[in-house]
Amino acid sequence: MHDCLPDRAEIAGPDYRPGEWCGRTFEAYVDFVHGRNDLTFYTVDCDYGCGVIRKKPPVSALRLRARTARSMLRRLPTRGLRRQWREAKQGSGGELFTFFQANRVALLHLIPADEFAARAMIGP
Repeated sequence: MHDCLPDRAEIAGPDYRPGEWCGRTFEAYVDFVHGRNDLTFYTVDCDYGCGVIRKKPPVSALRLRARTARSMLRRLPTRGLRRQWREAKQGSGGELFTFFQANRVALLHLIPADEFAARAMIGP
């Protein structure tokens, strides 16, 4: 998904504008991926951000319980972040974008382009 990482509030508004414009993609992306146990995701820090979403492979019921327990422990810090995200959404659009900018690495699981290339096994 492209345009997940707008660098300024002016290009992240809901109304189309000629030239640079990302719309509210960042908001839709964060809303979609957070709280989903069936997905993994990260965002490549390039251009205006490229979000990569993958469905986790199916697992047996026993492995699922173990994975869920580990996932719950890992997600404890992000629960507060998700709550803060929902609270910021109740405010003005500017408040949400300010929160997004301050927490973009955690919200997007932001990675540099070279790490993406390594994960995707893309050569030079």
